[in-house]
Amino acid sequence: MFWAIGPFAEMITIFFSGSLIQRWGLRTMFIVSMIAITLRLSLFIVAPSIVVVGLAQLLHAFTFGTFHTAAVAYVNRTVAPERRATGMAVYNAIGIGLPTFVASSVGGYILQAHGFATLFLGYAAVPLISVLALAIFGKRLLPSLQQEAPTLGKA
Repeated sequence: MFWAIGPFAEMITIFFSGSLIQRWGLRTMFIVSMIAITLRLSLFIVAPSIVVVGLAQLLHAFTFGTFHTAAVAYVNRTVAPERRATGMAVYNAIGIGLPTFVASSVGGYILQAHGFATLFLGYAAVPLISVLALAIFGKRLLPSLQQEAPTLGKA
């Protein structure tokens, strides 16, 4: 039942993501998403209960809906139209596949050696590193994150 909460809420978040990107810009969208990911993963440490798991699923939907749509918008904005399929493939491989592989591999060892609290604490710290990097270096390293997003339906 909890898995059903996520996709439904994701659809709502994704539906409004264009407006959020227009309002906040990509850099802020990434930062808000990363902070929400840290909060979601921290909930499992602080208050691991059935209610918290339900709330965390809603927060997961928000974090996925904001991060993924911002990442797709970033690829769309920075990769030439004839290379966007390659850009999305690279994003999927490096932005989704590699972190999933590393987190699953390392996470198993952390869980076995130190338990769930340490596992989720470590997972919650990773997005904070991204927030710091975006806050400190984002304007200089990724200037396109400062541009306003194009309106939906326009190139």
